Amino acid sequence: MQNYFDYFKKAWLIYRSNIKTFFSFSAFIAVLSLVSGLVSNSVPINSRFSFLPLLLPVAIFLASLVFIIALYQSVNRAISNQPALDFKDRLSKSLKRFWPFLTTAILVGIIVVAGTILLIVPGILFAIWYFASLYISANEDVSTMASLDRSKRLVSGRWWQVFGYIIILGLMVGIPLAILSIPVTYGLTIPFGQLNAGVIVSALISLIFTPFEYLIVGMIYYDLKNTAGE
Repeated sequence: MQNYFDYFKKAWLIYRSNIKTFFSFSAFIAVLSLVSGLVSNSVPINSRFSFLPLLLPVAIFLASLVFIIALYQSVNRAISNQPALDFKDRLSKSLKRFWPFLTTAILVGIIVVAGTILLIVPGILFAIWYFASLYISANEDVSTMASLDRSKRLVSGRWWQVFGYIIILGLMVGIPLAILSIPVTYGLTIPFGQLNAGVIVSALISLIFTPFEYLIVGMIYYDLKNTAGE
């Protein structure tokens, strides 16, 4: 496997070369987040539409999944040097993976949260085992359980190595992310209509950093596959 800085450098080069394609999907994810914030902040509690702040996050989560899958697939094509597809074709392909991806996301979430509640350590163990499950589910024609099994199988025997890579690379991305998040952390509430600055900053952070995070996951996944001879 490559060293930390090689991953970071390669991810940056791919990110820069494909920024328009990546942003075409991460922008939709950010906009949906803004819409959720707008409705949540603008609907009075005693309004007959007060159910919207409860239902809307679910609807936005499901809509966001289509663009999240499309972004995973665009990242995968960039890493493997495949030509980018147009927007319509990419959405069409992402819809085909919607249900397997949704069930994978739910199952991994339940496993990691349950492990964390139990003793914290199992949660960390599961998170590393299944770190590539969503990437696999978005890009390969496999079932939910096959996505989890493949991720775990590739990590097995290299758990500590993968853990170290994710921690170090996470810090490389996380430190600038934390700096940009300071306005949200300390409650910056400058109003922009029915939104506040914190919601807008969160959406911008998602727009910029999500593709880079997916690139890191994809490159580690491909290195694990090569190491395993797959």
